[in-house]
Amino acid sequence: MAGLKPTGRTGMDLWQILVLGVVRLGLDANFDRLEDLSNHHMLIRQMLGVPQTPWGAESQVFNHQTLRDNIALFDEALLQEINALVAAQGRAVFKKNDRAALAPLAVKVDSYVLETDVHFPTDLNLLWDAGASAWICWKAIATLMTWRAGAKPRTGAAVSRAWSDPPAKWSSAAGRKRKSANGRP
Repeated sequence: MAGLKPTGRTGMDLWQILVLGVVRLGLDANFDRLEDLSNHHMLIRQMLGVPQTPWGAESQVFNHQTLRDNIALFDEALLQEINALVAAQGRAVFKKNDRAALAPLAVKVDSYVLETDVHFPTDLNLLWDAGASAWICWKAIATLMTWRAGAKPRTGAAVSRAWSDPPAKWSSAAGRKRKSANGRP
């Protein structure tokens, strides 16, 4: 871009316009939210290539009107055009024969459905998951503290069952209380 006459709106370069335009379209954000994200979201500021904090000597702050002036014309159609140009350039770089024309893409997509054990997140299930996670952490801390105290930690199937029993007991007791509160046996 050296030697070209400066044109366009001031305050943002083309990369910043592209990044913030994609963020705006992807999140369906209005300009107030885009201003907040561009000035305070550290990851977006890293992608923009500006310092992570909007203060300091080298900082860049994106004002509402600057965003509106630069990104208002960035729409879905423009993003599709940019995508097509980038894909065409990528294909041209990696084509096998320099003289041959680019063949149309033949893309084959396959999907696979895997059956998993995902339960519906009821209050009782979430409580069970939190209790089980806390119990696992407590077990690890207790084992570490026992080891640091110089005692040999107990091992074996009986100890594993003893450590895993309390969350199961809590879950079944909570389920019984819930059913009795609903009037079911």
